[in-house]
Amino acid sequence: MSQQPQPHKPYTEADVQLALSDIKCDQITSLRRAEAVYSVPCRTIQQQRDRKPSRRNCEPRLKRLTKLEEE
Repeated sequence: MSQQPQPHKPYTEADVQLALSDIKCDQITSLRRAEAVYSVPCRTIQQQRDRKPSRRNCEPRLKRLTKLEEE
């Protein structure tokens, strides 16, 4: 007899932010504990914690300059 996977409880952005704030304040010491408390996947919490600015918000390394900017 095989077990069917349990459906994930939906979580909100507020749940993610609460988990991150508790980790930052050392109220929760591990990602797995935060996952259990807030029902947010461990990987989601980890990605948000280690988040880098999105590529859209970063300065490009190379830019095409207009003739006016070159001078």
